[in-house]
Amino acid sequence: MEGIMWKKLSAVFAVLLAVTLTGCGSSNNGPTVFTTQITSSATVDGYIVNGTPPFLGTASVFAGIDPIGGATETRAFLDFDLTSLPPNAAIDFAALRLYINSIQPGGASVPIRIELVEFPPPLITSDFNTPAIGTAVVLDTIRPIDLGINGGYIDIPVTPLVRTAWSRGNFFQVRIMEDLGPVLPGIIEINETNFPPKLRVDFF
Repeated sequence: MEGIMWKKLSAVFAVLLAVTLTGCGSSNNGPTVFTTQITSSATVDGYIVNGTPPFLGTASVFAGIDPIGGATETRAFLDFDLTSLPPNAAIDFAALRLYINSIQPGGASVPIRIELVEFPPPLITSDFNTPAIGTAVVLDTIRPIDLGINGGYIDIPVTPLVRTAWSRGNFFQVRIMEDLGPVLPGIIEINETNFPPKLRVDFF
């Protein structure tokens, strides 16, 4: 009788051990990742043509070097409020979603540089050259083919910039400019009204 009882207890222990290992062992599930989409602050967004007062509350913002107007440089500034994220959120992935209205000259590809900055509203002329925060930058190229993707939206990964911004506070502010170098002048027009800039954030 004792032998039979021991076998039954051993079987029970084996089942309990298997359950324990299933719950505590290695797993690919990981934490649950949530996704949110934040629209930029239209009243704060703007653009600055080098040496002039900023343009605020416009239907579009511009970034690049004007191929017609004497190679004048323009830089776009976008502001996103991150307060909708949980205070203890960890950023898994982030992407800037832009709706490009046009590229000038037509058919051109414009290399862009996205930097994390801080510009307390309202935007002022000196913000054109405000120092970037941190060393991380995002480089991309806007091509004519991008105008037809996702209904005009393009997604640019900006995870390191958002992580830095989140570690500093509740706002994500960026400057978009042409990546200067041996490139032809070109300028992009970013929609601010019907299809405003958005920030996708995956967090856990």
